[in-house]
Amino acid sequence: MKKLSFVVPALILVGVFTVVTTTFAGTSGSELSTLWNEISGGLQGFWGKLIGILFVGFALVAAKGGNMLMAFAMFILGMVIATIPGILDARYTLLF
Repeated sequence: MKKLSFVVPALILVGVFTVVTTTFAGTSGSELSTLWNEISGGLQGFWGKLIGILFVGFALVAAKGGNMLMAFAMFILGMVIATIPGILDARYTLLF
């Protein structure tokens, strides 16, 4: 009975937070724009190139170890890491 007395208020609290956060979802998006600009600039700049080179290097190590599927996935990710922010920008800023 003690567990049930704790679960009900917790579920009510989770429900209230869910309703409150979903009512404000998608209203402006300006809160995260500076963070997104920082991440996309980093991935398209020096850090993206460095991460891409590291993924290609890890792919070579995985291929040498015999894990070809992992090596293929890491190689593809290393090749497209710098284009991911452009793809996301194009997808979520479409004007209809």
